[in-house]
Amino acid sequence: MKEINIAYSVLSDKEKRKAYDEELKAKGKNREYYEDSDAYADSEDGKNDGQQTEKTEVDEEWAFACEYYPELTSAYKSLRKISHELANCFKLWLLTSKDFDQMEELSRSMKQSVMELHFGTDPEIIKFAEKYIRGGRKDVLRELNRAVVVFGSKIDSDIIINKLQVKFNLKKKKSRIPGFAKLAEEFAENPSFELASQVVLLCGGTIKKPGLMLTELL
Repeated sequence: MKEINIAYSVLSDKEKRKAYDEELKAKGKNREYYEDSDAYADSEDGKNDGQQTEKTEVDEEWAFACEYYPELTSAYKSLRKISHELANCFKLWLLTSKDFDQMEELSRSMKQSVMELHFGTDPEIIKFAEKYIRGGRKDVLRELNRAVVVFGSKIDSDIIINKLQVKFNLKKKKSRIPGFAKLAEEFAENPSFELASQVVLLCGGTIKKPGLMLTELL
């Protein structure tokens, strides 16, 4: 209960929140992309270096809440990919405020605030950041964050994204088979035996049974 009381006292008191924000700023965390998740393993339960951490009262109350609101788990995991601090703030706020009916709005609002803090407001930059948050590419995210801090509101999203794609080898390799990409896209939208046959033939394969079923071909 101690953690909840501390978190609530900070979140609900304007002066304490201001002092906390100033403390983060002094540490250089106000714009720098969080690195707190580096101290954790990639497991969803927050185990560190394969060691089981002792459960606190907060953990037990959160687990209980998730039994009745299963969607809390996915919301927490989504925020956790951005920052452990953000996810834990989400958890503590709900446990103190009891506003579980507003969890989606709270999650969305917290995510937007942190994303804009670290990656600005450019829609393309935000979209790019979200893609590599899902992919767990912290190296790309730190570089993107640095670009946002250095270039500010006049940032050119095309230049930054193209540079990052080259620097981190992010661009997808194009197929060397002419027409393959278009054909594969058509097949994905409308699977058929005819299109599947064309894909196989285009890749140099052969179809020995004219009456072969689509599922057999695949």
